[in-house]
Amino acid sequence: MYSKILIAHDLSKEADVALQRAVQLAEQHQAELSILHVVEDSPSRQAFIDIQKKLEPQLRASVPEALASQVSVYFQHGKAADAVLSFLQEQTYSLLVLGQHHKARPELFKGSNLERIARDCTIPVLLAVNSDVRAYREAVVALDSSLISCQALHAAYHLLPADAGLHAVNIFNPGPKLKLDRVAEYLETQRSLIGQLLEDEVAQLPKGGPKVSHEVVHGVLAGSLDKELVARRRSPLLLALGRHNRSLLAQKLLGSLAIHYLRKPPCDVLVVA
Repeated sequence: MYSKILIAHDLSKEADVALQRAVQLAEQHQAELSILHVVEDSPSRQAFIDIQKKLEPQLRASVPEALASQVSVYFQHGKAADAVLSFLQEQTYSLLVLGQHHKARPELFKGSNLERIARDCTIPVLLAVNSDVRAYREAVVALDSSLISCQALHAAYHLLPADAGLHAVNIFNPGPKLKLDRVAEYLETQRSLIGQLLEDEVAQLPKGGPKVSHEVVHGVLAGSLDKELVARRRSPLLLALGRHNRSLLAQKLLGSLAIHYLRKPPCDVLVVA
């Protein structure tokens, strides 16, 4: 599934962390790896060529020597989000990797830029923030009955190594009108529904992949997911989310849950379109 990986690199230490995750995934999946650097200033044609000549060796130096010769390095000019999305329209990739924003240039992949890329990108976007770039040991996916959350489940399953664990969490909040003595009954019904949904989805996945488990939690979305992430013991950890959650009002709706975790990532975050 992940045969071509693109890492957007802004020359920051945070982008170096993301690059090392992209390298790990490229090696794990035997995938092609490309590095894209966006020049946001407005240089002359010759200045742009000079920038490429200067920066390409620097970017390649961050890649293991055994892989460096197989890596493609590209340069684009323009606004970060526009340039990345435009490049992806012209090329065929299966995963985009980004690093967390950094203090020196917070505008590059923070707020509207990062959220726009995650909202408009047609392939999974991985925000890589964990300096532990060993293969993922576990992933948590926010699962409901929507198609997009099931796609997030599939994307995480394919991204993980076979000996990892994938834990699907359904956050069930029946609302304030439900009497307390009925909550247990509704939770049991929800567990049955989610269990059947997960069984159907796992049946579509290739055998020999990560072990899949699930649970239904009574609570609110971000708060309950935070508790699940803290409870995970196997690091490094991945959180997988559908691009829009529990709302299909617009095909390009990013969703408050995805925005929350992109702005304050507790671990690497995979956002799936």
